[in-house]
Amino acid sequence: MAIRATRWYPDTCSCILEYEWDDSLSEDRRTHTLTRLVRPCSAHMHLEAASVYGQVVDENTRKNRVFERAKALLPTLELEDYGWSFDAQRVLQVKLPTLPAPLKAALQSECDSLLGVGKTKVV
Repeated sequence: MAIRATRWYPDTCSCILEYEWDDSLSEDRRTHTLTRLVRPCSAHMHLEAASVYGQVVDENTRKNRVFERAKALLPTLELEDYGWSFDAQRVLQVKLPTLPAPLKAALQSECDSLLGVGKTKVV
């Protein structure tokens, strides 16, 4: 068993976080424990360190899950077709210009169901 440390620079904001994890556990059983908030970004600086970590994980997971769901609806979708950003309220704004309107509506419905109403907006 070895406890590993990772410095994380998420692509969803400019926070810098450090967390530990046990490499003897399989990925599906592994937990990450925040050890240090190196630098919060302006969107997260008002939160406590543990809350920052949870929020950043949520935002990063949401961004990735939406792309997975969009890809399931349109298998030819490529990562470069996936535009995303977070607004001031940290609502994920998704831009998929190659996704037909009916599939955008279906994706919005899935996002509302899986991630919560108001967490993601497919534009």
